Amino acid sequence: MASRSAGTLLTEFNAAYVPPGLMPGREGDPAIIEALRRSQQKGRGRYQGHVPSVAFFGSPYGTTTLKYFQDQRHAALEKSHTPFSKGGHFPTLFSSNPDLVLSKRSHTRDCWLHTPVYTHFNLDSDRSAQLAGFYQIAQQHRKYYLDKTGMVPRVPYFVLPVKEWERYPLPTDLPPLTPEKKWHLLRVSPENLKTYQMFPSGKRVSPHERQKRDRYFEFRA
Repeated sequence: MASRSAGTLLTEFNAAYVPPGLMPGREGDPAIIEALRRSQQKGRGRYQGHVPSVAFFGSPYGTTTLKYFQDQRHAALEKSHTPFSKGGHFPTLFSSNPDLVLSKRSHTRDCWLHTPVYTHFNLDSDRSAQLAGFYQIAQQHRKYYLDKTGMVPRVPYFVLPVKEWERYPLPTDLPPLTPEKKWHLLRVSPENLKTYQMFPSGKRVSPHERQKRDRYFEFRA
């Protein structure tokens, strides 16, 4: 096959196609490297030939091709799929799309990959039945907790234990007495009740008079 590099391409027109490696404006352009080498051999101070992107009208072929490739690649990565293969995903460490981050996958859908699927054959049957029953009553208690109508009965298993006298108080139990009532009960008790009072002069006071005086001196001993 005729090629330009081998010298077998014969045409009366100018070369319509230049290989990308020989195009100016590409990093490591062989034409620029060869021109620099020749200029150094001739002793020139600087290269006088073509300098890419400097005083050049338009954009060179290599720069345009590279920019087009980078734009296409960036757009494909941002959309998480390539236009040539629908549905392809590119997981990354840092991305504006959280579905592509590797750390999120490990906490969401990839966690099911590490779910244990083994079973034990040396389990205690009584303990397994106890745990299964506890799970059932836990679900019943959850329904009772979420119920707002008051029609779902509560589960006795989750009722906190209380003292018997707090749960079933006796009707004959008296409420706690105040210090004043305790003093009155102590004073009117049969062993402390006095029917008369004797002054130092020897005069006795009747109970009726003592009752009148107690109305005015209620807390007097």
